[in-house]
Amino acid sequence: MGSMDAPARWADVLVRTVVAAVVAFVVLQLKEWFDAGAFDTSGTAVDAAWIAGGTLVVNAVLKWAKSA
Repeated sequence: MGSMDAPARWADVLVRTVVAAVVAFVVLQLKEWFDAGAFDTSGTAVDAAWIAGGTLVVNAVLKWAKSA
């Protein structure tokens, strides 16, 4: 089985989380535009925050597992 690319530093965890939040926000906004013909900025921001939170947890676990 292949290995996951675990972040080396907490700064890497933060950067990955921010990147995931930005990508999620943009993609979900585009989805709203194509589906409903309008943006849903507040709803999309909440969904992007949930995705970022999940990304933070996964990367934190990977970092802790790598250091153990």
